[in-house]
Amino acid sequence: MAFTGGAIWANNETSVHLHNNEYLEFTSNKANKNNGGGAIYSKSGVLISENDNVAFQYNGHIISASTTVRGGAIASEGEVRIQDNLDVLFDSNYAQSSTSVLDMHRGIGGAIYANQITLSDNTKIKFSNNYVGRDAYPGDYHGGALYSAEISISSNGE
Repeated sequence: MAFTGGAIWANNETSVHLHNNEYLEFTSNKANKNNGGGAIYSKSGVLISENDNVAFQYNGHIISASTTVRGGAIASEGEVRIQDNLDVLFDSNYAQSSTSVLDMHRGIGGAIYANQITLSDNTKIKFSNNYVGRDAYPGDYHGGALYSAEISISSNGE
């Protein structure tokens, strides 16, 4: 378990580019500090493009404090752009508080949290079983799959 970005952490002005790969898989990565991104955190942005198969499964941002949890798979203060890929899967990613203290919790973006999210020209893209929250505890939870101030989804196949 990493503090931020369980598999990849890029701070400051560094962005993450995952480009032209046959297969990318991020599975069971976890982050446990404030910035989030169970698999990937980038302050500047994330570009995932021209890959054959991309899978984010069972990644999580989990905090044991009363604070905002965000981006179970990917978190960024910039743009997350996923484009021109053949097959993209986000399955069972989560942003969740692990505390049992009965305070207000906040969870946003079970799969992706970013200031801007763009999903375009992918042959197949699927979001399945992603979630935010904490069972049986009050809270403010938004975007089981995606949370952003601006979301653009266009020209995707299935």
